[in-house]
Amino acid sequence: MLYGLCGNACLIETIDLLAQKVYGIRSYASAFPESLDRARRDHLDMIKALRGSRRDELLALTRRHLNPRPRPISRITNAGFGKADLAPAQ
Repeated sequence: MLYGLCGNACLIETIDLLAQKVYGIRSYASAFPESLDRARRDHLDMIKALRGSRRDELLALTRRHLNPRPRPISRITNAGFGKADLAPAQ
């Protein structure tokens, strides 16, 4: 993990704890090829930004990578509970 190289023990511990909390959603999302492909591309782009000392680009890439992915999460909800019909009853 790239963040493990930062030397900030508190930050490393916080990220590890948060990663444990979202493990279920992340592992389910990994079942979808487009999610895995995006994660792979994100990691490669972050490494390139690190190698090029492009801090602002690295921050933007990391933020984008960590944003929730509503598509896989909606798939989890739909798989477990079915699609909700939110139209008002007539």
